[in-house]
Amino acid sequence: MDHTLVLLCLVIAGASLLKGMTSFGFSLMAFPILLNFYSPLILVPMLTLCNVLTSAQIVLTTKVKKKNTEKPNHWLLIAGVVGIVPGVLLLQTLDVDTLKVIVGVIFVLLSILFLSGFRFKIKHPIRAQIIAGTTAGFLGGALSVSGPPLVLFLTSMKFTNQQFRLHFARFSVLTSSVAFIGYFLSGMITGEVWKLFFISFPILILGTILGQKLSTKVSIRFFQVLCISISLCAGIWSLITGLQL
Repeated sequence: MDHTLVLLCLVIAGASLLKGMTSFGFSLMAFPILLNFYSPLILVPMLTLCNVLTSAQIVLTTKVKKKNTEKPNHWLLIAGVVGIVPGVLLLQTLDVDTLKVIVGVIFVLLSILFLSGFRFKIKHPIRAQIIAGTTAGFLGGALSVSGPPLVLFLTSMKFTNQQFRLHFARFSVLTSSVAFIGYFLSGMITGEVWKLFFISFPILILGTILGQKLSTKVSIRFFQVLCISISLCAGIWSLITGLQL
């Protein structure tokens, strides 16, 4: 097997394990690494399709008490869909190095904010949902990575692990599905995209299932710090490669 495909399998294994544990971080971990070997026009649609399936699996298998899911997040979902459209258009216009720098700056800044103890004081939940949803949707459409702004929003809402996982996965299912339709209409779903997806598929499913089993053994604080630390590392790596340092 080609060494690039071996790397692909290893990265997908680690990213799907993380996704199963947290509902977050699949593209965040995979995108900056694989972007050094694949065109974003191939990589982003492939990772988006992976996100749809893994998120759907988490939604279907995550059980929380009904009262814990009563906080409405309709505006978050609507704003996420709206943000997808300019993100998909941006993907078709930017070069790889510019994408890497944008990813790096966003990830590093948001990660530092979180790790420093910053949390949004959400006085207007609908406004907060619109801002977080639009930003996350835009990043999802352009980079297949919607995580950092959504993580800050959901942690500021003081969700439990299972609440966090369920809300994040629901958002990802909807926005990734819409983004994938956009890529399809733009002619970006090619044979190479399907090839990489089908190579990744069995590893993707196994890693997600294992991550889900581990998720109940992770404390809330460790869970949050793990997510953001990965975001920080991914951002630094993206900046270094994008600036060709």
